[in-house]
Amino acid sequence: MRAPELLWSNAVIATAAFACTIRSFSLMGQGVWETQTLLFSLGIGASSWLAYTWQRHVKSTRKKGLRPDHLEWHRARWPAIRLLAWVIFPLALLPALLSILALAQGETGLDLPTALVFGSALAVTLLYTGWPGEEGARFALRRIPGLKMIWVGLSWATITAAWPAWWSGALESMPADSIAMLIGERFLIITALTLPFDLRDRQWDPPSMRNWSTGLGTAGTRALALTCLITANGLLWADSEGSLWWAMAGTVPMCMAVLAAREDRPAHYFGFLDGLLILDALWICFWVG
Repeated sequence: MRAPELLWSNAVIATAAFACTIRSFSLMGQGVWETQTLLFSLGIGASSWLAYTWQRHVKSTRKKGLRPDHLEWHRARWPAIRLLAWVIFPLALLPALLSILALAQGETGLDLPTALVFGSALAVTLLYTGWPGEEGARFALRRIPGLKMIWVGLSWATITAAWPAWWSGALESMPADSIAMLIGERFLIITALTLPFDLRDRQWDPPSMRNWSTGLGTAGTRALALTCLITANGLLWADSEGSLWWAMAGTVPMCMAVLAAREDRPAHYFGFLDGLLILDALWICFWVG
C-alpha cells in the first residue's frame, strides 16, 4: 500500500490512538499487558478509526470537502470501507462496555463533571465536521475560527488519557496534579503533531476558518509546535521529579519532524507524524514495563 493510501485509510491514526492509550496506562503504572487493558486500548483505536472515517465521509458529501485525489480514493473504496466499519463497530464499543462493567461492579464512580467532560468529547467528535451535505457544514465545529486545534487536542487528551485514567481508577488514586499533567502533556503533543496538518490545509480550508497556521505562517507554526513539545516534556519531567528524563527521547524525532513542517510535504511525511505517536508509546512502554 502506498503512503497516501495508508494515510487515507486511517489505519495509522487508529494504531496511534491505541498506542497513546497504552502509553497513558503505562505512565499511570497500570498493567498494560492485562487483557482488559489491551481490550480497552484496542477499542479506543477502533473508535478512532470510525471517527476519522466518518469525518472523511462527511466531507466527501460536500463540494470541495475533500481534495480531488482524496475524494476519488474514498468513493472508489466506499463499499469496502462501509463493510469494514460494521466489522470494527463491535470493537469500538469495548471501552464503553468495560466502563459500564466498572461502574456496575463499583470499581469506579461517575460524577456530573466527569460525565460532562466525556459527553463533550463525544459531541466534539461527532460534530467536528458537522453532518453530511452542504447544510451540515453549518454545524461543523472545525469551522469556528481559531478553535480547530483546541477541539483536536482536547478530544485526544480526553479519549486517550482522561478516559483510561477514570476507567482504571487512577483518576481517584493518583494526585490531581499528576492527572492534570498527563492530560496536559497529551494535549500538547497532539497539538504539536497536528499543527503541520493545519499548515498543509490552510490553502484548502475556507478562509473563514482562520486556523492557527494561517496567522502564524510556516516559521511561526514550527516554533509553536516545538514549544508545545518542549512544554510537554517539562510536564513529564515535573510530574516524575526528573526520574523519567529518558522519556524525552521519544519526542526528539517529533521535534525534528515539526521543524521540517511545510505545506507542500508529501503524504508519507504526514503519515510519519502519526507514526511518531506509536514510536513514542513503544519507547515509554519499553522503559516503564
